[in-house]
Amino acid sequence: MKVRLSYVALIFLNLLVIYSLDASTVVLAIKGGGSAQMSSFGFSYSDDIYYPAGSYIYTTANHIAHTANEFVYQSERWYTGIWGYDLPISADGTYVLILQFAEIYYLIANIRVWNVKIGDYIAYNHLDIVGTVGAMTAYDIFIPFTLSSGTVSIAGNAITGAYSGGKLVIRFYPVSDNPTLSGIILVRGDCSVADYCNMCYQPRCLECNTADLNCKTCIDNASSISGVCQCNANSIWVAASRKCVICDKLCTSCSSENICASCSTNVLISNVCLRACPYGFGTSCASVSTAVIDQNFANYFYGGYGLFQTGTSSSSYYFFNNPEVVDPIPAKKRGLYFSGGSYLQTTSIVYISLNFSVGMWVWILSGSGDILTNSSGYKIAVSASGVLKITLEDKVQSMATITTTALNPSNSAWVYISFIISFLSSAISTTISPYLNNSPHTSTTFNGYIYRDTVNNVLILGKSSSSNFFGYIYQFTLWNVAVSNFNTQYSDQICGTGAVASCLWTCPLSQWMNGVTPTNCNSCTNGCVRNVSCNVCDDPLCSICTGFLVGLCTQCISNASGTPCACNIGYYWDLNSDKCISCDYSCKNCTSSTSGDCIVCAHGFYMYLGWCISECPDGFVEIGSTCVEKDPFIFYLSFDTLEGVVYDKQSKIPALTGNSTAFYPNYDHFDPIAALYRGFYFNGVNSLMHLPIYPGYSSPVLSFGYSFTFSIWINIENDFGAILSKQDLLYNPIFSLQLAAGAVIISLNFKSSGVDSFFYLQNLESYEWNHIAFTAEYTNLKETKISLYLNGIAEYQSDIGSDYFKDTKTDITFTLGAEKDLSGYKNYFKGFIYDIKGYNSIKSISSLALPTAQCTEVCKACLTNGICIPNCLINQYWIGPEYNKCSKCSSECFSCRDSSKFCNLCANQKCVSCYNYTEESCLKCVSGTSNTSNTTNCQCDYDLAWNSSSGMCETCHQWQFKANDSCYNCPPLCAQCDSEYKCTWCISNAVLSSGNCICSPGYTGTITCTIIPFNVSLAVNQNNTLILSFSDILKEGLRGEEILIKIHNNTIPSWSISQISSKEFLISCNFDGKISKGTTITVQFINSPRIASISGGLLYEEHLSGSLYESAMTSEEQEVAQIQNEVSYGVKALAGSSVALAMLNPNPSALWTMLNTIQFISYIPYASYPLTDKVSAFLKSMGDFNLVPNLFLLFFDEDKGNIPYYQARRYGYDSSLILVNVGNEITVLCVFILVLPIVYFFSKCSHRFVGKKLKNTLREYKFGTFLRFWIVCYLEIGFASIIGILSTEYSEALENSLRLTNYFLCWLFIILIAITPFLHACFSFKNLRKIINRRHKKWFAIWSSLYYEFKNNKGFMSTQYYTLYFARRSVFIITQVFLNGFPQSQLTINATSSLCVCSLVYICLI
Repeated sequence: MKVRLSYVALIFLNLLVIYSLDASTVVLAIKGGGSAQMSSFGFSYSDDIYYPAGSYIYTTANHIAHTANEFVYQSERWYTGIWGYDLPISADGTYVLILQFAEIYYLIANIRVWNVKIGDYIAYNHLDIVGTVGAMTAYDIFIPFTLSSGTVSIAGNAITGAYSGGKLVIRFYPVSDNPTLSGIILVRGDCSVADYCNMCYQPRCLECNTADLNCKTCIDNASSISGVCQCNANSIWVAASRKCVICDKLCTSCSSENICASCSTNVLISNVCLRACPYGFGTSCASVSTAVIDQNFANYFYGGYGLFQTGTSSSSYYFFNNPEVVDPIPAKKRGLYFSGGSYLQTTSIVYISLNFSVGMWVWILSGSGDILTNSSGYKIAVSASGVLKITLEDKVQSMATITTTALNPSNSAWVYISFIISFLSSAISTTISPYLNNSPHTSTTFNGYIYRDTVNNVLILGKSSSSNFFGYIYQFTLWNVAVSNFNTQYSDQICGTGAVASCLWTCPLSQWMNGVTPTNCNSCTNGCVRNVSCNVCDDPLCSICTGFLVGLCTQCISNASGTPCACNIGYYWDLNSDKCISCDYSCKNCTSSTSGDCIVCAHGFYMYLGWCISECPDGFVEIGSTCVEKDPFIFYLSFDTLEGVVYDKQSKIPALTGNSTAFYPNYDHFDPIAALYRGFYFNGVNSLMHLPIYPGYSSPVLSFGYSFTFSIWINIENDFGAILSKQDLLYNPIFSLQLAAGAVIISLNFKSSGVDSFFYLQNLESYEWNHIAFTAEYTNLKETKISLYLNGIAEYQSDIGSDYFKDTKTDITFTLGAEKDLSGYKNYFKGFIYDIKGYNSIKSISSLALPTAQCTEVCKACLTNGICIPNCLINQYWIGPEYNKCSKCSSECFSCRDSSKFCNLCANQKCVSCYNYTEESCLKCVSGTSNTSNTTNCQCDYDLAWNSSSGMCETCHQWQFKANDSCYNCPPLCAQCDSEYKCTWCISNAVLSSGNCICSPGYTGTITCTIIPFNVSLAVNQNNTLILSFSDILKEGLRGEEILIKIHNNTIPSWSISQISSKEFLISCNFDGKISKGTTITVQFINSPRIASISGGLLYEEHLSGSLYESAMTSEEQEVAQIQNEVSYGVKALAGSSVALAMLNPNPSALWTMLNTIQFISYIPYASYPLTDKVSAFLKSMGDFNLVPNLFLLFFDEDKGNIPYYQARRYGYDSSLILVNVGNEITVLCVFILVLPIVYFFSKCSHRFVGKKLKNTLREYKFGTFLRFWIVCYLEIGFASIIGILSTEYSEALENSLRLTNYFLCWLFIILIAITPFLHACFSFKNLRKIINRRHKKWFAIWSSLYYEFKNNKGFMSTQYYTLYFARRSVFIITQVFLNGFPQSQLTINATSSLCVCSLVYICLI
C-alpha cells in the first residue's frame, strides 16, 4: 500500500499526523544514520539500530522542507545492493509503520530509484524522491498492518516473509543507485480515522480544524458537498493512496489511480485499457513474451516475407517475377536493399502494445530516411540516424510526439538498432530505452504518458510519407512486451553464437564479396553473386530460383537440367560466360569444348589419355566407354620371309612387296630383295613396299596413338632416302622417317600445329647396322615429348607443348623405301631393313636394342639377346660365326644363302619357292618332288630319288621304296612299300597284316598268291531229295541256318538236312501240294565265303539250282482235289443261277444273302480249327464262285510280291499283293463301270419295253452297285489287307515302288474297314427321317442298297442291320487272323458274336 503526498497535503500531514503520535502509541522510533534525539512531537528517536553491517551514513546541514523535525531527514543510512531493517515485534495487534525519506544527495530525478517491500509485499514500487517531491524535502510512507500469531497482514492479506524470528522484515531493492532511509516510526494501534492515519474525520479532507469539524479543504479532484468531501464525477476514490484519481478515458471503472477495472474497448492489458488487442496475443488476448514478428529478409526471393509484402503487391517481386520499382531488391548476405522509395508493409493490422520492443539489423547507406513507420504517420518511426519518433498520450488522450536523441549509427558497417518502450502503471510513466549494437543509450521517462497505438495501422519498412530509406535491412523483430535485453538477437541470431554480424557482406549492391574482397559486378543493375554474369542464383546453372541458397532452383539455364542443375549431356559449364556450352561432339560430359577435356565420352567414343576418340588405338580394347590397354605391342614387321605379302606378327597388317604379290623367286620390278639373316634389301632405284591402304588391302591399317614408340633396324648404303612415309591424299606427311645427308629426320602430324619435323644431324655410318627408335609421349599435362634414340642411346629430345600426334586410318598412302608426290614415287632408300616394331605405349629402349658395350661382338648395336645382325652385302652370304664374316655368292646370283649356282634361298634345295628360310616353309618343289602331307619339306616322289648334282629326282621301280634318296626292293608279296618293314600295298590275292603282306584266305604262296580249290554241286533224286557234294571236307560242317531253299522264289518252311559222308549232305523237303515236273528248286548259301574247307579254301558259290520230279498224289489227296473241283463247280453254278434270278427279281436280297453266307463259310478254314482235309477243302472251295477272270494277273506275276505269311499261305494265298488277292472282285467292279455308259446309251432307246427296263435298271443300280460292292467284298478285302501288312518276306523281283503302293493300299482299306460300322451308324442317325419315310426318292435312289431289304419303320435300330453286318465281319477278321492258334477262343467269340447279331436283328427288324 503506497502513499504519494502532494506538497500541500504533506505540510499538514507531517504536522498533523506526527503531532498526534505520543509516547504511549510509539513502539519504536529510529534515527537513520544519527543518534538519539527528542522529536518535537513528544517522543524520542533512538540511536540507529537494527541496520545491516557494512552499511553507510550520509549527513547534510541543508534545510529540509515540509517538516518540523529537520534533524530526522538531515542524516540517512544507505547501502549498496538489497538491505533493510528487522524490527522486533512481540505482541499481536494493529500497527502503522512510517518510513521517513528525503533525497539529500542528488538533485535530479530518476537517478536514485528503489523499491520498498515488507516481506513479499511491495510497499512502494520505483520510489524516486526527487521525482515525487523534489530534493531536500521530507517524504513519509505510512503502512498499516496487523500481526497475529506470527503472521503479518496488510489490507487483509497475509504477507509471506514479512515476519521472521519475531521481527518485521523491511527491505529496500535498488533499481538505480543505492537505497537510503532517514527514520522509522512503528506505531501501535489505529490512527483516528480508519487505516489512513489522517487526523481529519473525513479521508478526502486535506485540512480540518478539529477532528469533529467539517472539512475545511478537500483533496485534489474532490469537492465539498454539505461539508463532506466527495470525489468529482470523473474521478474515483483510491483508498490505498487516499486520492481521488481521474480515470483513463477508455476506462469504464478503475480501482486505483493507475488501475482500470474495466474498459470500453474490452481490452485490458497491465491494468490499462487499449484500443485493440496487441498483435500476436491471440484470441484470448493473452500477453506473450516471445517476438510477435521475427522476420529475416535474407536468402529468399519472395513477394511476401512472413507478414510483410513487397511494394504494393506480393505477386510482383525481385527476382524473376515482374518486380515493381517500389519492390526492395534481395541482396546476397545483405537481406533486402531499399533504394529510396522501395518498401515493405505488413499485410494485416499490427497493433502495438503499451510495452513493446523493436530490433533491426540494418546497414545504412544514407544518414537520412525512415527505416520503420506505420500507416498513421509518425505514431512510431525509426530513422536512419537512430532517432525514435513516437507519439505518446496521457489518460485524457492528449498527444505528445517524442523524439529521442540520435544514435548516429555507422554507414559503413552493419548495426543493430533496438528500442525498449516500457510502461510503469504504478507511476503512469513510459520509459524509452534506445540501444545501438546492444549497448544502451540514455533512457527517457515520460510521466503521465503512455504509448497507445491507434487502430488500423500497418507497419512499413523502408519509407515514410516524407522520407525514404537507402540501405539494407537484414532482420526485423517486434516484441509486444518490454524485453530485458537483446543479447541473443545481437550476438547469436544472425551468424551463430557470438559471431554477431560477421557473416554478412559489407559491400554495395554493385559489388559482391569474393572471399573477403569486394568485387565489382559486371554492369548488373540489381546486384550479382559472381563477377561473370548478373545471375543471382547460387547455382550458376540456374536461371530462375527462389533464393540465394543451394537447392532453390526452379528453372535451369539453357542446355541445363536436373536437380541440382547440371549442363545437359554434351554441354559443359563455361566460367567465363556463365553458360552451358556444347562439348565437342565426342564428349558426353566435358570441361571445355575440346575433346581433350572430356569427362565422359559420348556414345560411340572412348576415353583415351583424356581424349574421346571414335576408335581405340591398336593394342587397346573398348571396355565400357574407356580404351583399356590390352597389348600395346601393335606392329612387328620382320623381314624373315620370302612372301610377296609380309604380315606383321602382332596385328596381321599386310605389307606388299613392290606392286604385286609376286616375290621370290619371281621378283617384280619394284620388289626389294630378300637377304637371309638381313631382312629385305632396297636398291635405292625402284624397290618399295606398301602398307594398307593399297588396292586389295584396306585393313588393318597401322595407326599410332598419342603416346607411342617406333623402332627400326636399318643398314644404309646411301645417306639419303625415305625409309618410311605415311602420307595423306595430298601427300603431306603424317608420319615419316627419312635420311638427308646422313641425318635422321622424323616428321609427325600434330592435331593443332600440323606437321613438325625433328632432325638428328649426326651422320649414320654406312654399311653398318643402326637401330633407330623414337617415342612420342603424351603426358598427364597434355603435352607431347619427342625422344630419339640411336643404337640404344638417347640422342635428342623436344617438348611440343599442349598438342598431340594425330594419326589416321583413312585416306592415306603408306610406303616403305620411298615417298610419294604428284609425279609418283621418289627419294628411294638404299640399304637393308631388318625389322620394324611399333608400340602404342612408351617402351624401354633396352627392350628394343642394346648399345655396343652390351653386345657379344664389336658391332654398332645388337639385338636384345646381345647378338649382332650379320653385316654382309646383298651379293654375299653369311658364313659366321663372326657377324661380319661373309662369302660372295655365285656370279649368277644377286642374293643367295650359299655358294650354289642355283641361287636358292630355301632351306631345302629341292624347293623352288618357299615363304621363309626354314625347312618347313616350302611352297613349290622342283620337278619330281612335292610337299608331303605331314611336312612342308620337299621330298622326291615315292618312286623317285634325289640327284643333288642334277638337282632332279630319279624314278624308283614300283616294287622299290625310297630311303635316303635311294631305291630299295620291297619285301615279298609287297606291290608297294614305305620301307623294308612296312608294306603299303600288296600283290593280287594278298592283304596287309601288321605292315606285312600275306595271302588272302583261300589263297596260298610266298612269291605270288594262288587260289585253294573248293566248290560244291547239287543233285536231285527221284523222290525229290537233294544231295550237296563238296570238293573238300568242311572245316566246321554245314548248319541249317546257312541255307535257304526256295521254289518259285518262295521259301520252303519245312525241310531237314543230314550229313551222309565227309563231303556230302542230304536235304529232305516237305512240299505243300503237288509238285510239277521241272519245278525249279534253289539252294541258297547265306554268307557263303564263311563256309571253309579244312585246306583253307572258301566257298564262293552263292546258290545252286535243280529241277524237281513230278510228285505222285496219294488217294486221300486225290479225294480232296475231287471235292474241291466238285464244290467249286457247284458254287459257280449256284452263283450264276442266282445272278440270273436276281436280274429278273427287282429285289435281289436273296442273292446277297446267299453270297454273304458263302463268303463267311469259306473263311472258316483260315482259323486253326481241327478240321479234316476234306472238310477244309470243301469249305474253302465254297468261296471259289468267281465267274470273272482276275485281270490283274495280266500285270502282276502271282509269284511276285511279299511271300504270304504261313497262315495265309496254308489257306491258299500265293501272294501278298492286295490287287492280286482281290483282283476278281475289282475286275467285276471295273466291268460294271464300263457297262454303265452302254446301259445309259440303250436306255435312250425308243423301244418301249427295252428303254423302260434299262432306265429302271440304271436308276436302281448306278449308285447301289458301289455300295453293294463294298458290302459283298468287305470280308475278302479285309483279309487281303491284313495279309499284305503281316507278310514281311520280300521277293527280290519286287520293285520298291510296288511294295510301297501295296502297303499304302492295305492300310487305306484297313482304315476304311475299321470306320465303316461307325460311319454307317452316324449316317443312319443323321438321315433317320428320310430312311423311315422313304419319300425322298432322289436320296433313296442313291442309298437304298443299305436299307431296302428290310422294313425300317421301327426306329433307329431298325436301320442298323448293316452296322451289325460290318461289325460282325470286323470281329470275324480279327479272330481268324490274330487268335490263330487259339481255336477254342476263336470258336467262342465267333459263335457269341453271331448269336448276338442274330438276336439284335430279330429284335430290331422283325
